[in-house]
Amino acid sequence: YLIFICTSFKDLESQKDLFKNAFRKSQKSLPKSFFLFPFSQETPEQAKFVGSSRSLILKTPNARIIFVGDLLEETNNPFPIFLNDLFRKKTLRISPRSIFYPVKTSDVLAFLTKTLFSFSYDKEVALVSSEVSPGAILGEIKKQVPEITFRVQDSGLERKNAIVTKKVYLAFDLANEIKKVISLYKPVLSQKKSFSR
Repeated sequence: YLIFICTSFKDLESQKDLFKNAFRKSQKSLPKSFFLFPFSQETPEQAKFVGSSRSLILKTPNARIIFVGDLLEETNNPFPIFLNDLFRKKTLRISPRSIFYPVKTSDVLAFLTKTLFSFSYDKEVALVSSEVSPGAILGEIKKQVPEITFRVQDSGLERKNAIVTKKVYLAFDLANEIKKVISLYKPVLSQKKSFSR
C-alpha cells in the first residue's frame, strides 16, 4: 500500500514535494494507493494544488482520493484554530459564509483501515460531518457561557469544497465538542468574562 496524507496546508510547498514523491512511487509499481486531502480549501493556491493533484490521481489505476473534513485533532486545521481563537483573541476574522465539516481522526482511520482490505471501492470519496457554520458555533457557546460576547470581522475568504459525488457522513456532536473546548479555557473564562463587542 501507498498512503499520502495532507491534513492541512500549513506548509504548502512541502506538501507539494511530498505529493510528487508519493505520486512517483505510485507510478513505478502501481500499488494500491490512497491520497488524502482536505475537503475544503481557503485560497486559490490550495485549490490549484488539490485540483492538479486530483487530475493526476484520477488517471492512475489502483489510486483513490479521500477528501477529509476538518480534523478535530489537527491543530493546524481551520476548525480547531477557529475554536481556539474564540477564547484567545478579542476579534475573530472569518467569513460568515464559511462552513466547517468537523470529523474525528479515529473515524477517518477506521474508514481507511476498512478500505485497505476492501476489493471494491469508489475512485474518490469525501469523509465529512453535517455542515457547521460559524453562527452555529457561536450560538452553542452562548448557550453554554451566556456572558461571553464576540467581535467578528468578515475575512473575505470563503472556503471552497471539493465537488465529490460520494460522501460518507461521520458523526459529530457540536455541543459536546464546545463543552470540551470551554473546559480547556476555564482559567481564561474566570479571568475575563467577556470579549468586547
